[in-house]
Amino acid sequence: MIEISEIPQGSGYWCCGARPRPVKLTEHHAVAQCSPLYLLAITSFAFTAGLVFGSMGLIVLPAEVLRLWPDTQAASLGLLLAMTGITQLIAPVVGYLSDRTLGSLGKRRPYMLGGGVLVIASLTQMRLARDADARNAYAVGLFWAMMGLNVAYAGFTGLLPDLVPSQLMGRASGLMAVLNAVGAALSFWVFGVSDVPEPTLPRSSCDSTPTGSTGSIALC
Repeated sequence: MIEISEIPQGSGYWCCGARPRPVKLTEHHAVAQCSPLYLLAITSFAFTAGLVFGSMGLIVLPAEVLRLWPDTQAASLGLLLAMTGITQLIAPVVGYLSDRTLGSLGKRRPYMLGGGVLVIASLTQMRLARDADARNAYAVGLFWAMMGLNVAYAGFTGLLPDLVPSQLMGRASGLMAVLNAVGAALSFWVFGVSDVPEPTLPRSSCDSTPTGSTGSIALC
């Protein structure tokens, strides 16, 4: 039997929002309190992360480069992708700081909330910059949007060892991976397949497309 009021936060016994109180709690009881619905709720942020990470580099940025940087597509896309990669370096720093953060909001929530606010503000800037054809403003917004998402995601990953008993870590990690994959797959459909127009070709006649001074290609 374990006195829950004597257990430090992050030990794995604070699952399911259990609040410190002078009661006896065995590890078996801690596992029993973590319902499948709670595990789904605590790992649900992985779906959002997969939705953004899955579509940004493969669909969103290539499409935006065609609009904003039509003359330097390859170089501009490479630069934007490099910027998004650099922002991932913040994750270990956030993990280190969050382990040592003390406050009324806990260790992880300040980074999740701060990162979320930064993402919303930066995505708004990206949209406004896109409509105004402001290339530099769009790139800056992209950098800070990815920075905020990585900060929030780093705080999110720290929730599992804090709130889930060791016996359920495998189940929670697997559920997080599934939600991440589902978010990425959905992003391909929402931003990719559903937005690609079907090619239309003339049905009654053939069009000749010049290929140079030597001939043409007939499309039927």
